[in-house]
Amino acid sequence: RTKDLGFSAHRFFLWAKRFPGFEPSVSSYKILVDVLGSSRQFPLIWDLLAEVRENGSFELCPEIFWVIFGAYCRANLPNDAVRAFNRMVDFGLRPSSNDLDHLLYLMCKRKFVKHGQELFDKVKRQFAPSVKTYSILIRGWGD
Repeated sequence: RTKDLGFSAHRFFLWAKRFPGFEPSVSSYKILVDVLGSSRQFPLIWDLLAEVRENGSFELCPEIFWVIFGAYCRANLPNDAVRAFNRMVDFGLRPSSNDLDHLLYLMCKRKFVKHGQELFDKVKRQFAPSVKTYSILIRGWGD
């Protein structure tokens, strides 16, 4: 539905930001990132995040990265989803168990269970895996 609108949506967003009084919300950033991800405009996503980080105009939140994880998984790019998870620290966010659970869920949902298991095996000592984490992996292997 939005796979061809990424560049146009980004330009519109930049245009709208120039208006006095317009303050983009978390929802507007999530929508833009989702549209850019659906159109596989991943470099624009990272440019947008870098701009936000440099300007300090908006505090990034984990939910924006969850949208990025989903976009990479839908694009059949699980390794890039893992790289996005690892890049959270570059944007001032320390990945949590909840972020890991979201990434594992999205990977398992798209049948990238092996990639999810490899990630889990690498990071399980850094995070406190919960029942939810194990349930996501077990369900992924069972599907």
